[in-house]
Amino acid sequence: MNIQPIADGQETIIAEIHNQAFQPWLESLGQLYGYHKITSQDVLSWKEKNKTVWLTSINTTPIAYAHCSVDEFVGSSTFKKLVFVETLESLGQSKLAVLPKYQRKGVAKSFLQKLLDHYCQNNVQIALVLAYSDNEASSKLLTSLGFTHQKVFYYEPFSLEEPFSVDSVLATFNLHNPIPIPRLNKDVVIRLIKEDDLSNIRLIFDESRPDAFGPHPSIERIREWYHSGWGEVTLIAELSGEAVGCMEFTSQGIIGIPGVLKEFQGKGVGTTLFYNLLRTMQERGHYIALADTGYILEDAIRMYKRFQFNLCRELWSWVKIL
Repeated sequence: MNIQPIADGQETIIAEIHNQAFQPWLESLGQLYGYHKITSQDVLSWKEKNKTVWLTSINTTPIAYAHCSVDEFVGSSTFKKLVFVETLESLGQSKLAVLPKYQRKGVAKSFLQKLLDHYCQNNVQIALVLAYSDNEASSKLLTSLGFTHQKVFYYEPFSLEEPFSVDSVLATFNLHNPIPIPRLNKDVVIRLIKEDDLSNIRLIFDESRPDAFGPHPSIERIREWYHSGWGEVTLIAELSGEAVGCMEFTSQGIIGIPGVLKEFQGKGVGTTLFYNLLRTMQERGHYIALADTGYILEDAIRMYKRFQFNLCRELWSWVKIL
């Protein structure tokens, strides 16, 4: 088994492996749960700083790939974290796949073990894999490699107060259905985001989503998010001329919820913003809304239930100390 980072021009090979490996999920769950075929252009978009796509071959035949990210954290001590990256643009798929012909033959276990050994030798201290609870093959594989699953996991070098990882739930809503109409705050103005809003958006991320960019994110980090193009549409809830809430969705229908300033929570701001977000998705021709929400975000989960989302799958967090 030969393992190497992919070379330029091998993106099509990765896409072919991915599409063959996920064909059963495409057929059984399909677009409703975020499963779709990818192209070489999708793979090109995976190439980011600190991320590597590994390709493994047998006798020059490509049979599997894995997409890994290494990040350095400074907590009570400095450490490096390895993540086998999920396909965030679809939520349902993983950036780790083996051709069907080579599945259940020990290829995945050998491949992952070699990668774990490689990163361990490069001073990585902890590895994280996200896998859905209904993926029995993944659960069995990760257990055999010494990974453990905990709904909420604390890692002392990171923090004993903030979870290092937490299980989440995939919530879906079929936008062909009528959107439930809740009690709305009529004083809230819903509009598109502007760059002038970023100071308030920084406070929203700080108060409501410290898991996104860390506590007290810089305005430069928020500006980078603003210009990243992640959201197809980003909506602002405005009261008395000030941005007090923010939500968005991607071109794939994935919802992102920075949240609402604490001072304005419990006043129908978030509900009004979310209702208008779903309406905008309908108007733009989306047929499914998807949200991947950690169980610690209890307010968001309550809102999904209020809007009759289907909380259909759990995304489990698997951790291994190297």
